[in-house]
Amino acid sequence: HTTGVKRDEVGCPAMLPPVFRYSSVSSLYIHNDSDFAAQATQYGWPGNGSQSNPYIIKNLNITGYNSAALFTIENVSVYFRVEDCLIHSLGGGSFVVRLLRVQHGYFEGNNFTGIGSPLVYIDALSVNNTFRYNIFEVNQVSSGPNIYCNNASNTFTYNWWNDCESLVDIDQDGIYNEVYNITNSS
Repeated sequence: HTTGVKRDEVGCPAMLPPVFRYSSVSSLYIHNDSDFAAQATQYGWPGNGSQSNPYIIKNLNITGYNSAALFTIENVSVYFRVEDCLIHSLGGGSFVVRLLRVQHGYFEGNNFTGIGSPLVYIDALSVNNTFRYNIFEVNQVSSGPNIYCNNASNTFTYNWWNDCESLVDIDQDGIYNEVYNITNSS
């Protein structure tokens, strides 16, 4: 599958014709900092996990049925970026992405989609994670939040959502960030 997420003139993510190739995996699970380092070496992800040189996971296609999350990161305090990835649930009901006790994650330019699955779960112990310039698209979620963020110190900015309460661009910046069905219990 080839596609890409680029930004338009005002910084919004925009789906464009094929731009780069994805490497395909059925799921990705990172258990802790040392596991992150081992997988970075195994898969050739650049970076060393420091603030000035974060690990970079880029151009992955993580697609599958998910009775458990397709992409789970837990017990991680290293710095990392997830960029230009397609993370797509074909169904199964579990969250597509789960962050458990994670700090310093930065998600940019990704396309998160789910059929019958909520998208992102961030637990109360995960802090300082940012989701910026991503596309979030959910189809057929029957109940519950599409995004569950249990800590207000995580940031969602300049993302595109297919579930908007209205299609009115209040600040006229071309970005519809009035999110529908997002829960923050903090």
